[in-house]
Amino acid sequence: MRATTPETQGAFQFGLSQQDAAEFARVFFGFKRVGYVEKYVKILNPCHYVKNRCHLPFPEFLGRMWRRLIISRATGDMTFEDYCEVSGFDSTFDFFWEQLPKLAVMVRKDSKYLKWRYCQCPGQSYQTFANVCGGVMKGFAVFHIADKQGVRYGIIDDMVCLEDNRARLEELVCFALWKLGAQGADAVLYKGIPSPFLVTVLKRWGFVERKTNSFLIVKENLTHESKGYLSDICNWTLSIGDSTSWISGNDADHFGIERLDR
Repeated sequence: MRATTPETQGAFQFGLSQQDAAEFARVFFGFKRVGYVEKYVKILNPCHYVKNRCHLPFPEFLGRMWRRLIISRATGDMTFEDYCEVSGFDSTFDFFWEQLPKLAVMVRKDSKYLKWRYCQCPGQSYQTFANVCGGVMKGFAVFHIADKQGVRYGIIDDMVCLEDNRARLEELVCFALWKLGAQGADAVLYKGIPSPFLVTVLKRWGFVERKTNSFLIVKENLTHESKGYLSDICNWTLSIGDSTSWISGNDADHFGIERLDR
């Protein structure tokens, strides 16, 4: 569960929980379901998918060739010269957060939080890349690799843009595909409550929505003026990085990635 920032005076708590945990939280702690968490999958290497779903042989080398073709077509002549890897989170991210339009309920992504979430996380290594134009950070993405049952997954943990427009998001998603594909990802996954712009972009790049058994749950302060606003999932923007699934390190349970054909 996450508590809100001091500005909201502890007005509510929320969590991204699977069905059983969501029901437990509802009965014993007064949380309520707000809506489903969405999951989008982009298959880069169809080898495992064809074997599991169609029960047909598919040579590994053809799968690797297919992945290179997909990445090449997605990136085109993009060079990504404005992207750089970030090893830590400094005051640049504080400035970025202050400039970010607050159009929905979201986790406060300042340097203090990002350091705690992605640098001090035990048992998991994350990669962070920032898009910097003219000395100003325009967006960043956090992702990691998870190897499960012979399949390599690239999981997008966080993706935030200063300007929530389609062009900026398209470039950021394309960059993530390029980096994760270069690391041998067979599929790329995004899970969370994305903005309408991000949903459009994910579908534009061939991500397919998959069923999920996870819910956004909320416990509100009954006297707070935001009551009711928090009960509408359209007012939220969250990513899987905003959950606490990393504590157990159980990506398979939380992402539903036991089999690529699901």
